[in-house]
Amino acid sequence: MASMSRAGRPLRVRRLTTWSEARTCRAAFIGQRDGDRIEEELRELAPFSVLTLADTPGYGERGVMVNLYLEEERVRFEINLFAARQAHLQLSSKLLSLARLVGPTTSRGEP
Repeated sequence: MASMSRAGRPLRVRRLTTWSEARTCRAAFIGQRDGDRIEEELRELAPFSVLTLADTPGYGERGVMVNLYLEEERVRFEINLFAARQAHLQLSSKLLSLARLVGPTTSRGEP
């Protein structure tokens, strides 16, 4: 586990061995190898308000809140706003204005 501080607040980075360990985190990066059960695991994490991040194509549509991707040799990101809302997280309008939105925008999937 690595430790550092950001703005005077402690920041710890650790590798999790089970999805249930992520419940105690503020943010969790989801690797490509976790793809088989990602939707099920993300549903289990939603009540714990954990910001989920990834860098795998299609993960934004599958429920990851912030997914990084390359476009014209630049790193961009997409946001699944519905997933963030389900986890009771509010993302800044400035962040949203820079992102490509993916996934449903309401519980019924309506725009």
